[in-house]
Amino acid sequence: MAQKTTRPAKIDPDSAEEKSAAKKKDGKLARLKANGTQAELMRMTLKACLIARDATFNVQDLLTNSSRMAFLAIRDCEKELTRSSARSMSSFRARLRVSTRPEHDNCSPA
Repeated sequence: MAQKTTRPAKIDPDSAEEKSAAKKKDGKLARLKANGTQAELMRMTLKACLIARDATFNVQDLLTNSSRMAFLAIRDCEKELTRSSARSMSSFRARLRVSTRPEHDNCSPA
């Protein structure tokens, strides 16, 4: 009795499996990017909290000892927090611009 030979199936480049795999890959990349963004945000927040904590201790020193060094340290903390805030807002605005680009393909004239 003759045996049937099976031929390998033709691979369709637009197959549903490949599209699904591409979507999964895109989803993973988006999650990794979001995790990186979240990690950066957490790092910046932690740094700001540490600077603010340092400023708080210096305020205590200024009020109890009238220390000139404490006053200068408070002023430095304020400058650093201002710089950090400006950097984070600039980064936020840039990311917002990228994520909210209008797509004109689907727009119809009014």
